[in-house]
Amino acid sequence: ALADYEQLVMISKRFWLAADTAAALAAELRGLAQQYEKFDRQQQGLTARRLVFDIWQHSSLDSERLFALVPSILREIACAEATYRLIVARTELAQSHLRLGRLLEAIDHWCHVLAALSDLKANEWNSTVATDDRLRRLENMAKNGVTQLLSLEDSGTIEEQQDRLESLNKAMRDGCECAVLLAVRGRWHAQSGAPQAALEDFTKASELDPRNAETWQERARVYVHLKEWDKAITDYEQLLARQPSPVHRLIHAQLLFLTNRTEEYSAACSGILKTVGEQASPTAKCQAARAWLLSPDAAGDPAIPLKLAEQAVSARPQAFWMHYVLGKALLRAGRYE
Repeated sequence: ALADYEQLVMISKRFWLAADTAAALAAELRGLAQQYEKFDRQQQGLTARRLVFDIWQHSSLDSERLFALVPSILREIACAEATYRLIVARTELAQSHLRLGRLLEAIDHWCHVLAALSDLKANEWNSTVATDDRLRRLENMAKNGVTQLLSLEDSGTIEEQQDRLESLNKAMRDGCECAVLLAVRGRWHAQSGAPQAALEDFTKASELDPRNAETWQERARVYVHLKEWDKAITDYEQLLARQPSPVHRLIHAQLLFLTNRTEEYSAACSGILKTVGEQASPTAKCQAARAWLLSPDAAGDPAIPLKLAEQAVSARPQAFWMHYVLGKALLRAGRYE
């Protein structure tokens, strides 16, 4: 501790930190670590020791209490730093292998990147990963890399595609299994005509990361393909709880209408209408009108979907599908001309 303190007092270039912020950070190590990441992005050269010193200098926090927390603070920050460096290194290696045509090696490194990011999400660094653009870009790069190399539209032979899939499977057996990779493999199974295998992967992915809306959507699509409507509706309800987009609301309403759940369908239409105000996008307005127009009795007053469709077409006259919805609304309103 004395050696660390000697290092701290030698720092000449200071980083200002408000007293109240410092006290709050010291009270919760998790928040402190997140703030460290933020400061690190803003100013090069900020170290864990420097951060602790600045907190001590600019707060009224008892020095003994603060420095009692220093070992835990440094461990958390060092762990995150090491993990981040490893993620960056593996990303660089994957790109290098890809440029050299070593596709299996690239998949292996990207799998390790996604597994490491998954660990960050599952532990105390979850909120940091969710808001850190650097990590989000690395995750998307790795996920897209694996997805593209497994793509059925790739020019490689069937044998080469199977080799890539086996490379993914091997990495997952070796400890890289995570929700993102399960979803990637699930999409591959769905596209290759293996819906049951896809359902297994999507189900496990949703269990590992139930907050990921994309996984619920992918599994719902498989259930729709299998005409298991009730299960598809359940998954779309989970999806709407996480990502209530106009398109998802429309599909949910369509499934309710298809399965003759009249009351639930009407309730869904009413719920859609409540989410569509004057400031809503043209797409949201048109999707709301489209949902209401599925049934002659859903909208009650045909002027409601007609008004929404007219507003959408007025804002985006080039969107041909909006004119189609407007045509249906006019027909429902009895304006045949």
